Amino acid sequence: MGTAFGNLGGVEVADNNHLVYLDGITRTAITTGANFFLNPSWSTIAAACYYAREIKSLSFKVSMLLSTQNTIIFRMLLNIFKEFLRDDGTTPIYEINIGNGASPETFVQCSKELEASGIPGISLAAHLRINPDLGMANFDWTENADKVLAAGRDITIKYESDGTSRPYDTMEAYFLSDEERTAKADVIGEVIYHKCLRCDADAKAILKNGHQVDFARIAY
Repeated sequence: MGTAFGNLGGVEVADNNHLVYLDGITRTAITTGANFFLNPSWSTIAAACYYAREIKSLSFKVSMLLSTQNTIIFRMLLNIFKEFLRDDGTTPIYEINIGNGASPETFVQCSKELEASGIPGISLAAHLRINPDLGMANFDWTENADKVLAAGRDITIKYESDGTSRPYDTMEAYFLSDEERTAKADVIGEVIYHKCLRCDADAKAILKNGHQVDFARIAY
């Protein structure tokens, strides 16, 4: 839903559709306990922050479709977050994807802007490798991540791919039915396995460069 609402030329705000979208994922999250990504429009982010002031268990990440490729967009995001802070000064937004097209200098500047905002609990992320159907071949943001770390800034590293084209290492795998996903579990598992190996190797290199590495709770 996030992809459709974010991409179709403004349809996400027509007749308050962004509220319908948020209502749907909120109800499902409360019912199932599942996690959802917020691939949003501006109005969806604002509505999410407003909603989550009263529903403390809700949290969102800003991913993909509104990734912040420059500091102007990033400041606009921070302004929305500040407008709808919870009473304790926190925001339901826990992560922002800075975007696959951004330079390390842009990432560092966004990190400085976030620090200056005083808003706690938000991590800044970048994909080190991306699915082959989402961008240029052989995409590798590793050296850029090294520059961000060398500047003394934290970065959440993510992997849509291990850098090698594999069956179902594409957006297609996100939209399989439960039956199809089960039938192709071995193939999809191979993709995840190699992503983990790539992340492990990169994490070891980061450690050797003298930086601290923390693994996400989901990794355990």
